[in-house]
Amino acid sequence: RIEPKDVPAGNTTNGITAISKAVMRLKNLQQLFIANAPIEAGDVFTDWQGENTAYREQWAEESKNWKWGDLTDLTEIELYNNPNFTELPAFLRELPELQVLNVACNKGIADMGREWRRLVMGDNETQTAVAAKLQMMYLSYNNLPEFPESDVLRRMKKLGMIDCIHSGVKKLHAFGTEIKLAQVSLDYNEIEEIPSEFCGFTNETETLSFTHNKLKKIPNIFDAKSKYVMGSVDFSNNQLGATDGKAFDDDFNGINTSELNLSNNRISVFPKQLFSTGSPITTLNLMANMLAEIEEGDLQGENTHLITSIDLRFNRLSELPDDFRATTIPYLQGFDISYNRCAKFPTNVLNCYELQAIGVRHQRDEQGNRILREWPEGITNCPSLLQLQIGGNDIRKVNEAMTSKLWIVEVKDNPNISLDVSAVCSLIQQGMWLLIYDKTQDIKGCDALDIER
Repeated sequence: RIEPKDVPAGNTTNGITAISKAVMRLKNLQQLFIANAPIEAGDVFTDWQGENTAYREQWAEESKNWKWGDLTDLTEIELYNNPNFTELPAFLRELPELQVLNVACNKGIADMGREWRRLVMGDNETQTAVAAKLQMMYLSYNNLPEFPESDVLRRMKKLGMIDCIHSGVKKLHAFGTEIKLAQVSLDYNEIEEIPSEFCGFTNETETLSFTHNKLKKIPNIFDAKSKYVMGSVDFSNNQLGATDGKAFDDDFNGINTSELNLSNNRISVFPKQLFSTGSPITTLNLMANMLAEIEEGDLQGENTHLITSIDLRFNRLSELPDDFRATTIPYLQGFDISYNRCAKFPTNVLNCYELQAIGVRHQRDEQGNRILREWPEGITNCPSLLQLQIGGNDIRKVNEAMTSKLWIVEVKDNPNISLDVSAVCSLIQQGMWLLIYDKTQDIKGCDALDIER
């Protein structure tokens, strides 16, 4: 059953409206979470609370020496979904060893960028201890129209992770290349431009994600020759290519990542600079763009052989260049060109000797007519191929006998197909061979399938 995993923004789950400053007595405190509460920032650890005055009198003298600077073990704080916050509590700026800060989902704060600046610079423009120690910041689901200026961000020397999804970010400022970020999540914002020297990268950089923004070009902040290879970079669901069909300018230096997602953009020119610059990409996603052609040589590059997966679904391709084969991409394992305009099966990719799965579903011309009608004879002899998806076409008579080399064959929505699976019927009965088909199709040679009908 569906279970709620979080509290909707603005909802509260407790009645906490004040917390005593006596928390400062907890010298060994390591983590502090205040979440989903109706408390206001001014009532967080600022004074004695409640009607009982006995405690005030008992600890009056000792409280004069209480200070946040003594809580050197307090490294992680979460102030999450406190709808009555109009600012961040002042005590944060006095903590000497704060490393992880989660202030997500505080919609009552009109400008989280202002609070971010105060966290780093204080109210007297004097750098706080937090600036030098903070390593991880969660700022998602806030009102953050603009990052603090660069001279503020550059003071956060140890920052390695920042999460600002769904925060209305319109303008970024640069951290500088000295700030090495391992994780950046800026999805679902309104970012149109990423400044040069936005941040630096290391061999610990795992993800850089800018999905669902308004970027028209990938910034030239990367370098394929860098010794640091990032895990994944995601620029999907932007407006890349909206100006001239290109994802980046011609002087692009490449990108040092293993996985690159450029799906759901407006790219009509194949991004050949990715390969010519030697980008060490293993997984490339170009799904749902406007590609109509890949030219001979577009894949040429010193690191092209590293490619193992390419997704070209939902484009306008009618064919592949001749060098789209093992001589260029020898270690290709997964390839999908479904929902394009291929009248012929792209057989040249089949000689990639590690290819395990290929999808060529739903090929249509500009008028929406089915144009792929021929079964790729000999495909069952591909030594490593395990899965073939060729549904949604107009495949007719299949004269090739199925073999155990192919484990999964999908032929759904081929209304005129005639396929004999008698050679693998025993495997089908044992659940070792999967055919995905329509009950109205002419599939014969196996009583087990008749029983399923």
